[in-house]
Amino acid sequence: MTENNAALRDTALLAPNLWGQVYLSSRWTHGVDHEYSMALADDAVRAFDDERCTNHDDLDFVVAEIARVD
Repeated sequence: MTENNAALRDTALLAPNLWGQVYLSSRWTHGVDHEYSMALADDAVRAFDDERCTNHDDLDFVVAEIARVD
């Protein structure tokens, strides 16, 4: 992972809510387009009760699970 990607990943984790975390992680670290990232974030909020992730592993799990379901 490049230094820039690590910084973007850290920034995504610092988003104020799960929607922001999933959207930013999808866009910046997984290369997902805007529309699909928004849909993933919406689905994550519903599936995970809008509970923020506290670490990178949790955030990666949420993004992977929601993307897999879609």
